[in-house]
Amino acid sequence: MAALLLTGPISSLVMVNFVCACLVLMIGFVSGVWLFGIPRSKSRPRSSPDRHGNRASDEANQRALIASTRLKDLASTVASDVNSHALVVGELSDILGSVESDDTIDVTVFQAIGKMVTSNTELQQRLEVAEQQVESQATALLNQKTAARTDALTGLANRRGFDDELARQFDRWKQTGHLVSLLIMDIDHFKKFNDTHGHQAGDEVLRHVGSQLIAATRETDIACRYGGEEFAIVMPDTIATEAIQVAERVRTTIEHSSTRFDGKVLKVTTSVGLAQATHQHDAKQMLKQADSGLYRSKEAGRNCGHFHDGSQCIPITPGMVGWKSYTQPVTLTGAAVEPFAGLPGGNFFKDELRRRISESQLFGVPLSVMHVEIEGYESIWEQFGPAVAHHALKSVARSINNTLCKMDLLAQTDQGEFIVMLPGSSQAEATQVGHRLQAVVSGCLIPAGEQQLELKVHHGIAEADVHDTASDLMQRAQYATCPVGNQPRRTPA
Repeated sequence: MAALLLTGPISSLVMVNFVCACLVLMIGFVSGVWLFGIPRSKSRPRSSPDRHGNRASDEANQRALIASTRLKDLASTVASDVNSHALVVGELSDILGSVESDDTIDVTVFQAIGKMVTSNTELQQRLEVAEQQVESQATALLNQKTAARTDALTGLANRRGFDDELARQFDRWKQTGHLVSLLIMDIDHFKKFNDTHGHQAGDEVLRHVGSQLIAATRETDIACRYGGEEFAIVMPDTIATEAIQVAERVRTTIEHSSTRFDGKVLKVTTSVGLAQATHQHDAKQMLKQADSGLYRSKEAGRNCGHFHDGSQCIPITPGMVGWKSYTQPVTLTGAAVEPFAGLPGGNFFKDELRRRISESQLFGVPLSVMHVEIEGYESIWEQFGPAVAHHALKSVARSINNTLCKMDLLAQTDQGEFIVMLPGSSQAEATQVGHRLQAVVSGCLIPAGEQQLELKVHHGIAEADVHDTASDLMQRAQYATCPVGNQPRRTPA
């Protein structure tokens, strides 16, 4: 009876240790599989291999293999320890089971307990050591995985990290409709720079450019050293308007910065190519279009950028960041009115709308367009002049912007008229935006001579359907703006 009472707690203790051992084995096994499951990229950068990155990658791979081998050996050792412990438990169980005389049971049980405690203590110590080793090797593996995707010179993601991130973000775009943009950038005349100042100075410039990329990009952007003197930025959740602003900010930041080395002040410029994902793309095609923009920038004299819009390379200019280069001045009675700075024109809006319609039809995401018209804009112009009319445009544009979300797009299409794209909004949701807009504009008073002019707007909304083109959707929104029975004064360009 005593033997039976004692074997219950002993068995529980054995099971606890056995479970711990199994957990250690599992951690070691999963860590090993995780390491060996890391894909080995066979692609090479288009530029010449850098003098640091390849060597660092080889060393990282060697250290990772050593760490994985240690984990495998550790797993085998723990398995052996568990087996040995199981044999001890089996022997003790046999001894206790064979005891028949009450005279010998106390001595036998106490001997069994002593042997069990000793064996259990030894196994527990070995498991503690094994757990520490597993934790150490798992940390080493994590560090090696990070190192395998990090450029040793600049601290940015390397070509392998770039390929993985671009593929991941592109797949995310196809699955969810979240846009991704890509920037490719080259340091201008870098070979000549190295020949003039030496490779150590060149390395210092590469480090400097890497730090400037981090400073000029957003937290969500992934800056990479693509190879040699070439860099890249993967920009998740970024439409073309935002990507162009990032591209120009990066280029001008590097142009206006400098670094010191060996008593010299070193300055470089960069050429930039930019592209955005479309449903016709795969990741390679988007990369090819960004490359086309880069080479077009080099042909144009370098220290500039070009955006590939899917059919051609468009130069990125300082004015384009504010979208003035996309907006044509509108005319009224022979005079010209510059549109509100910061807004794209109708042609660019239509290009963006075409992309959004394709996404809406592909993913089933709602999309609405709202047409906004300033009431009596022509009368304002004729009665109070161009300055007051332009003030009215700016006031209404600001009011519209205050009612929009980040992914919405506002453009000026004509005299006193605006068009708004509302991705992800049904007609009912867009109607709520329209109500907020009217409430905001109703409080707008602008000076007009000795009086103040109260602004009013009309708006119309149309939701995209499966048969809509960009022109159809814009026209339906414009028709909805007009009172019933009246035709619009013009149709979208």
